[in-house]
Amino acid sequence: MIGDKEAAPTTAILKSYPGLLDILYKKMGTNIHFIHVIRNPYDVIDTFTKREEVDIEIAIELYSLVCKAVAELKTRIDLDKILEITNESFIENPKYCLKQLCNFLSMPASEDYLKDCASIVYNKPNKSRFNVQLNSELIDLVKKKIIDRYLFLNHYSYQG
Repeated sequence: MIGDKEAAPTTAILKSYPGLLDILYKKMGTNIHFIHVIRNPYDVIDTFTKREEVDIEIAIELYSLVCKAVAELKTRIDLDKILEITNESFIENPKYCLKQLCNFLSMPASEDYLKDCASIVYNKPNKSRFNVQLNSELIDLVKKKIIDRYLFLNHYSYQG
């Protein structure tokens, strides 16, 4: 597992060192799988502001760079080696998503395993974006600069 809760640094490393992906393929063969967990951009940006202790404008720029890097990396990876799961779909139906994930990784998934894992998943997504007041200008900036540019984010909105 590479990147667990550290998607931004992992993505930056893979983007900064393009040959690293080739080295991973050489060392591990074609058995590399990528799991792209997607969360509402407004929540991610709010988390950036707190975790990195930066202003909202800087967090927007940082997340924009991460999204650009992800989009670029996806052009270098076979699509059948990428599984995208939204945070919301995982929380809504964790057993289904876990089974999908296990199938993707060619791992067994007993009903007990799925049930046990699903039992510790949050009941609802953490909509941290509502903890901070974003003005309409910043909401629009995120939509235009990030959400509208990346297909994997285009179903998100501030209110949604």
